[in-house]
Amino acid sequence: MPGGMTEGFWNYQQDEIDEVTLNAYTGNFLTEEEYWELALRGLELGLEEAVRIYVVNQLDFFVANSARLKQRFAYGLGDGLNTWSIRTAVTDDRTLFITQFSAMGSLFMDAWDPIGTDGFDSVYSNYIAGNLYDSAMFESPASAISTPLRAVPVEVETRARRNEEGDVVGDFDVPANAINYCPFNEAWLEVGEGNKSMSMATYEFRFGNLHHGQPISIVDFLYAQGFQMEWANKEGDDDLQYERAYSSSLKSSLDTIIGWVLNEDDTITVYFNYNFPASKERVAGWGAPGISVSASGHAVGCAWEIAEAMSLLVTEGSKSGTSYSITMDPAFTEVDAIAPACVKDIRAKLVEMKERKHIPNYIKEFVDEQYVLERYDAAIKFIDNYGHAYISNGPFYLSKFDSTSNFMELRAFRDPSYPFEDTYWIEELKVLRLEIESIETPAFIGKGSDLPVTVHVAEVTYPIDEAVPATVGEVTVSLIFGQESVEFKAVMVQHGVFECTIPASVFEKLESGSYVIMAIAELEGAIPASASTSVVLF
Repeated sequence: MPGGMTEGFWNYQQDEIDEVTLNAYTGNFLTEEEYWELALRGLELGLEEAVRIYVVNQLDFFVANSARLKQRFAYGLGDGLNTWSIRTAVTDDRTLFITQFSAMGSLFMDAWDPIGTDGFDSVYSNYIAGNLYDSAMFESPASAISTPLRAVPVEVETRARRNEEGDVVGDFDVPANAINYCPFNEAWLEVGEGNKSMSMATYEFRFGNLHHGQPISIVDFLYAQGFQMEWANKEGDDDLQYERAYSSSLKSSLDTIIGWVLNEDDTITVYFNYNFPASKERVAGWGAPGISVSASGHAVGCAWEIAEAMSLLVTEGSKSGTSYSITMDPAFTEVDAIAPACVKDIRAKLVEMKERKHIPNYIKEFVDEQYVLERYDAAIKFIDNYGHAYISNGPFYLSKFDSTSNFMELRAFRDPSYPFEDTYWIEELKVLRLEIESIETPAFIGKGSDLPVTVHVAEVTYPIDEAVPATVGEVTVSLIFGQESVEFKAVMVQHGVFECTIPASVFEKLESGSYVIMAIAELEGAIPASASTSVVLF
């Protein structure tokens, strides 16, 4: 819907949508059935209230030259080629050429803003920037299961129940020495006694260096959490470090975080109010600390000193006199890590921060002057070398770009501290999935007759996609009529062949006509495969 919670814009409101979707989003339910009730009600209301409905939305057209590739790369079973395709592609000359087509005639029509809700608001910029950043965890392109990237959960547990008022509450006792950032005190404070949480998770980290060579540490996570808390909470009418759209995007999830315990072994234990009964991995993904402060919903993130410089451009002003914001507001210029004019102001702000030995409130209890000065020096040097300020932590860094010719060059980040070898993910993402090759059933059936159904299923090793007859898995066959369906479990009669019979009694109450037969093949840990055919009843 329009508005985006930007102040001064018309903003749509619907209380029931807010209630059901926030409950589904923040884990305020006890069972998987409750989750689907909330999610589907939100979907129903969204369709009813929408000002537009996308029936078909085609974004991607791909042509690939297999002769250039040494092996198959990873791809999304739901969305096709994505950032994991680029991360896992291997060519003989170690160079990959990618072309994007934009009807607008430009690939850089939106701001590379790593903070606000409007940053990286096109598919074109995200296809590029997604390769520059490593998130804490990610959804596997093969299974959609939350998978460790930079944060590795070593212990995850949920204790949730419904209280007498009907609310879902937690039963974990949060340690009194757990800390959370308080924007009103501008400091990390202990949460004290008496707090409870639904879940807790302890994380180890794959640290490594950022693209300018400075090491990632717990400090980077503290900055990101503190920054989000500061900008998502309004402390008064004159609070310059508050943005309504930013708050609307992040506050509901930030409010679920009760506190962090910083352990002596550089792990962090997070206590938070989030529950997802069917998946510990999804619970772990919710609480995992990362370096990004973005409210855009996209996988983007920059070094904290770049986010700090951008925020100070908004609150303190710029050397050029340009008025900046972290939103796409026509009254201001949105911060942008690659726009030459903004990069020049970011660099000037970094020099100013260095001269006054500026230490952000979010990390002042954990660092000294030498630490921040080294970060500022490294960021300034990076900007001078590459002409932009997008300093991140991913497997590639942005080495060249030209907005006139719509060209960007990404180079592999070969720093020895980077935690993954170039072939790591193609092996790590390998998984067995099922594929329905065909459904055999008579095209016509008369009333009073049984309907035999044979489903041919293959095991496929993703992403190599070598198929053999299935030896595992379960197959369900459904007869669909109107809004209803009847399900039957198919039995494996030999490798790759599953059979079931829909009895004649099922067809007795149906009118003559065409009906859909759907087969679903399932294997634990993999996305279900489906296929359908039709039968005419006479």
